[in-house]
Amino acid sequence: MVLYTAGLNIIDCSTIRQWVTASASYKTTITSPNYPFNYDNNLECAWLIEVDSDISFHGYIVKVTFNDFKLELSDPPCTNDVLKFYDGMSSLSGLLGGYCDTHHPEVIYSTRQYLYVKFHTDAYYYDLTNKGFSFSFSAVKQEEAAGICRSTDGSNKVRSLIGTSGTFFSPNYPVPYPNDVRCIWTISVPAGKRVKLTFEDFDLDKDFVTCDYQTEKIDYVQIRDGQVSEVKSLRFIADTRRQGL
Repeated sequence: MVLYTAGLNIIDCSTIRQWVTASASYKTTITSPNYPFNYDNNLECAWLIEVDSDISFHGYIVKVTFNDFKLELSDPPCTNDVLKFYDGMSSLSGLLGGYCDTHHPEVIYSTRQYLYVKFHTDAYYYDLTNKGFSFSFSAVKQEEAAGICRSTDGSNKVRSLIGTSGTFFSPNYPVPYPNDVRCIWTISVPAGKRVKLTFEDFDLDKDFVTCDYQTEKIDYVQIRDGQVSEVKSLRFIADTRRQGL
């Protein structure tokens, strides 16, 4: 199967949500109104993305990647113009994330066949807007998102990564992760092989006393030599400046 890109610019910004289909064979693109020129103030746009009905019962979910993203800068963040993603059919579903300014995650996955997207801009007509956004979506197998840690998953969920190589990251990366999140991964490689971890980026909250103060009151990454929490700790990392990563 060859993956190709089909461009679809949905610019009708009525309050009625627009229903679009995520295919496993090609990518579809949604942009903000007027993109790449500035969008207007006082907008409410909504899209409901659904996995193609032919594959929706075969373990497929929605995957989103960003092509471009630049919304109005606000302080506090995301109080003016914001793009939100919900894990379901409406804004009553679980919030996967709300993004503004130029900050967005590398990728967004739904957990089932629906993803609801809402774009809001404030009503202050004297405010400056920006060029907006362009993102692409498609349907992928659930296994592709096996390593994704979400703040809504619960603290005891274990994500299993299997294979000879891969990548995983903190929730919403490179957007700052939320508070009160606990992510657990187990990594399994073929027999006779060892696991090598390489950090490509590392930036945690540095408001702590010492790395010996190993409690839930600080942000840290802990690496253990096995598949359960009782095995030997290989590394406890809470500050790149002290750990020399």
